[in-house]
Amino acid sequence: MAKYTLKYFFDWCSGSPLWDNKGIVSLEKLPLSSELKQFLYDLSKEYDKALNWDEPLAPLLWSDEEKENFYQKAHEGHRRLQEELGDDYDIIYSEEE
Repeated sequence: MAKYTLKYFFDWCSGSPLWDNKGIVSLEKLPLSSELKQFLYDLSKEYDKALNWDEPLAPLLWSDEEKENFYQKAHEGHRRLQEELGDDYDIIYSEEE
């Protein structure tokens, strides 16, 4: 049974896609490869580019292809997190389009 449960989802300007019951979880505090940390940081930055910051309630700026590409990478990030963190962590993918 997993010792830790984390939710995996992206939120504007959070910098990390991992959350626990106290808030954002710093990727630096987890036993992750530097490559995966950078992948997740880059993915968080990419997510922020989808929002129209001048009109946040407007539709996302992404095309359908850009959305699909992001969600493919998000699923890859989830899979890699679970692999690197192992059985001590339960990573719940909390966001689907």
